Amino acid sequence: MQTLADSVNPLVERLKEIRAGITPERQAEIDAKLAIERDLEKRKAIVSVGMPTIFERVPFEAAPKRAQDWARKCWKGDSRNLVLIGDSGEGKTEAACALLGTMAPHVRCRFATFGDILREVRATYGADGTEAGVMGKWEGCAVLCLDDLGKERPTQDVLDKLFALIDHRYRRGRATIFTTQYKTPSDLGRRLMSQGGDAETAEAIVRRVFGMGDHKAEVVSCH
Repeated sequence: MQTLADSVNPLVERLKEIRAGITPERQAEIDAKLAIERDLEKRKAIVSVGMPTIFERVPFEAAPKRAQDWARKCWKGDSRNLVLIGDSGEGKTEAACALLGTMAPHVRCRFATFGDILREVRATYGADGTEAGVMGKWEGCAVLCLDDLGKERPTQDVLDKLFALIDHRYRRGRATIFTTQYKTPSDLGRRLMSQGGDAETAEAIVRRVFGMGDHKAEVVSCH
């Protein structure tokens, strides 16, 4: 009776013969083709993030060291948020994209302003698709970057949707990168209430952005 080992051994020997028959030149061709395919898959993953095209090739080292350290921990499962703060033009978005470009081939990442998300939600009104379907796309990714937090006019409807998104991710341990010009929790809170938004909702958003206790966010200045 033929055993599994008997059937496998000839196959193993045949594979050895095939490998032995590959010339160094042919092996180099195979390796080059595999490298191209890996680069293509990596490129597809980065493009799917949705970051600005000009930042798709920014090297990981362009981000501040503390942000790089956060990304390494996040990759291993740390769910704390990262808040990149600084004035306009100080490289917050570039730093965030540098991190996403490195992480995207390994974990599912997405990039958007909250204004982008709101426009996508509103496009479903009276059309195909649902608000829940749109929000699910942003709630479910492993790492989400919300760029320029606080830029949108903070009406109550905006605050409610923003809270729902951030709270969903926070409670499920999904890390979020925020970039913002508002440099302290108080500054961001005042901005969120500046158009008459509910103070309780604004404060809840701020608490989840900056985190609490063991989930306190990594806050990094870009300048």
